[in-house]
Amino acid sequence: MKQMNWWQLNALSLASLCLFVFSVWSFHYRMMTRESWGVPIEYWGDAWANLGYIKAVSQGDWTPLGVMQVHQLNAPSSAAWQNFPMYEKVPTIALGLLARHTSLGFASNVALIAARLSAAVGFWCAAFLILNCSRWWAWVGAVCFSLLYYHDWRGANHLLLQFTWTIPLFVAVTWIPLRPRWLLLISFLVGISNPYWVLGALILVVICRQSLRARVWLLCGLSIGFLLSHLATILWATKLDVFRTYADNERFALRPMELLLPPLGGLLGNVSRSFLTAIPTWQQGEMFSPYLGLVGIFALGLLVFDWIVRRQASLQFAQVCALTICSSIGGLTCLMALCGLPLFRAPNRLSEFIAAICLLYLVSRLSNRTHHDNHLV
Repeated sequence: MKQMNWWQLNALSLASLCLFVFSVWSFHYRMMTRESWGVPIEYWGDAWANLGYIKAVSQGDWTPLGVMQVHQLNAPSSAAWQNFPMYEKVPTIALGLLARHTSLGFASNVALIAARLSAAVGFWCAAFLILNCSRWWAWVGAVCFSLLYYHDWRGANHLLLQFTWTIPLFVAVTWIPLRPRWLLLISFLVGISNPYWVLGALILVVICRQSLRARVWLLCGLSIGFLLSHLATILWATKLDVFRTYADNERFALRPMELLLPPLGGLLGNVSRSFLTAIPTWQQGEMFSPYLGLVGIFALGLLVFDWIVRRQASLQFAQVCALTICSSIGGLTCLMALCGLPLFRAPNRLSEFIAAICLLYLVSRLSNRTHHDNHLV
């Protein structure tokens, strides 16, 4: 029997990865019939806004630059949505075009599964193609990353916040030297995605295993992507509609123990309930969203153990510490808000960077024991 070549093995690995994630997601959300795909999973809160963005694109009210004059709203004038610095414009435009030819509910459900699949593929590429981990362990790590509780917590309410596929790619490029074109490309993709991911990337640029010239390439890619993504707001916004306060930053900041505490009903449900009831409702924020999961907690523990006992993983440990300090209550984002720049209201979302670092380190560590053609980062 003829052996499969490198490309065929990779295609088979990615196909099986996407099929597995798709099956788990479909079973979890009971998306087993054609009719179920036409109904949004959630239809309340911020989900209305996300559906509105997709609807605006499907009706032609949103140009590729993100200039949004929605004529159906704010009569007799038009609603000028470019006053709000929207993120993830590329997926939104793609979903709007899909909704134009199908339905709004179908497009929103496609967005949810596309976010999971892209997260899995992004992690696999980061682990296998960039860090040279084993194909099998990259597959396992990709499943863990794409099925993090973060995505379940967000749902359709935070639909666009689920596109996290660029995070493991950027984490990986901060660990090993790469050619400038790859640094520029990956950082550009982060720049056009989400301002929170840009903030996390900037923190990692400070703490990375790259030369000064490579860091300049990373900064250039982030800057170009960010400016292009928000060009409409920069050029045509009449005012900046960002309603943020210092209190919001504290409410939605990261509480480090949330990385370890499962949601209610989990293995440590009673401890989580005590934690939840100890915090007043108006201060709770996005509770349990940062939970790393059992594998992620094991990976974090292994990372700390290797740093303390084996004197390894100093870069990864420093990155986790920096992200935790900057995103926690009283950290960098709170300091920015105190100085009149409350731009990042919910820095707990940077927990996705912490999860990516821990899982990539675990995959690299396991690959080092079973795969002799790779290097441990």
